[in-house]
Amino acid sequence: MASLFPKYWSVCGVASGGATLAVAGRDSGHVEVWNPDAGRARKVGRSKGPALAVCPVRLRGRTIVASAGVDHTIWLWDPVARREVTRYTGHPTERITQLCAYRPSDDRFGTAAGDDLLVTAGHDGVVLLLDPATGEGVHVMGESAGQVQGMCLFRAGGVDLLATVGLDAVVRIWDIAGGTLKFALTGHDGWIHAVCPVTVGGQVLVASGGDDGIIRLWDPLGGQLVRSMKPRDSVHTAAIEMSGGGTIYALREVRSRPEPWLAAGGDLPGVWLWDPATGRAGGWVGWEGALDNHPRCGWVRTLATYPTETGPHLLVAGYDDAVKLFTAHGQPGFTGF
Repeated sequence: MASLFPKYWSVCGVASGGATLAVAGRDSGHVEVWNPDAGRARKVGRSKGPALAVCPVRLRGRTIVASAGVDHTIWLWDPVARREVTRYTGHPTERITQLCAYRPSDDRFGTAAGDDLLVTAGHDGVVLLLDPATGEGVHVMGESAGQVQGMCLFRAGGVDLLATVGLDAVVRIWDIAGGTLKFALTGHDGWIHAVCPVTVGGQVLVASGGDDGIIRLWDPLGGQLVRSMKPRDSVHTAAIEMSGGGTIYALREVRSRPEPWLAAGGDLPGVWLWDPATGRAGGWVGWEGALDNHPRCGWVRTLATYPTETGPHLLVAGYDDAVKLFTAHGQPGFTGF
């Protein structure tokens, strides 16, 4: 590897200005925006340290980009005008690792109609809902979440839920509106870095992955383990062990067929697609296997989906010099940045 650290820590898709843009946070602190149709990227701005998290947020009738990282600061950027909108301190004592936009179903938090709240989390254990218009905290989860590495929002059983994972190897499921912890789920051996919702047979499950290289699917309403998924011993897995051990850093649901794939990336070449309904591996994106010495995609730190006319594609970023766009079946799309 040319660097001990990823070139890119975070990536997301942003619908703004009549186009869908890809936005990425770099190790340098730069936030970059890329229009795949135009095939070029431009810098939006630069934070004071690696941009560990980026996400779109709706504010005053327009979509902007929030970023955060090791400087304890939340930055808001206009991705079209490519300028800073505002900034404010989020978690003053520790790095901010995760951001999610949350649109309440009622007016209990006093936000303007159509505006989002910003859910923030980091290594101080606090999960906080901020009003991005003011930077003021409006709601906080009632217990510590530990040192958070991954976070996702989803809806199940008619309730808005939040999942967090981190360095204490616990998957926590929260009632976001009530601020209460519903379940603290254990089973992983080592740090957990990634979590995302995935729908299997009409049921919303939560997928988690981390240092042990095992993907676990959880029932967020019952607090039970549904399935564990790990590659079978093979030449492929031997190559994974040799290349970094198979730590999972990113998970994402990809709806490119009637039942979704679960995409997983980390300290292994490319992205592995899994069938969450059966627990079977469904193929690779960006790597042809153990004998492929020139993968089109290196180690991964972040995944996002990008809509196209032919279905969703995967935005993949990490140690490569480029953010890459692939179809869910492994054919390369565009390459930028």
